[in-house]
Amino acid sequence: MNNIALKTNTVCKGFGEGETRTEVLKEVNFEARMGELLMLVGPSGCGKTTLLSVIAGTLGVDRGEVEVFDSPLHSLDKRAVTQFVIIVTHDNRVFKYADRMTFMEDGRIDRTETKQPSAIQRN
Repeated sequence: MNNIALKTNTVCKGFGEGETRTEVLKEVNFEARMGELLMLVGPSGCGKTTLLSVIAGTLGVDRGEVEVFDSPLHSLDKRAVTQFVIIVTHDNRVFKYADRMTFMEDGRIDRTETKQPSAIQRN
């Protein structure tokens, strides 16, 4: 059984035209399996938001293909896609303490050996 939920095949996306054109995504290949918790991190301007917009179907690609459960994204109802793809945008309040967490291989977050800051301590 194929457990790949989302896949990009040589996705390319650029902005602008002529000499001012910037290629943001250059032949991106990516797979996300069912049940995986993934974080997309990188420096400002590297294409994270562009890739997420392409995956969510809110931005088209110049070349390549995005597939959701082996079906081309462009052939699916956009409302149906939101049942399978959930994106949490960057927000420093959400990931402020990420450096104090251990992300387990199965997607769980282990905080047992770290002291939580008082702002998020539980009673």
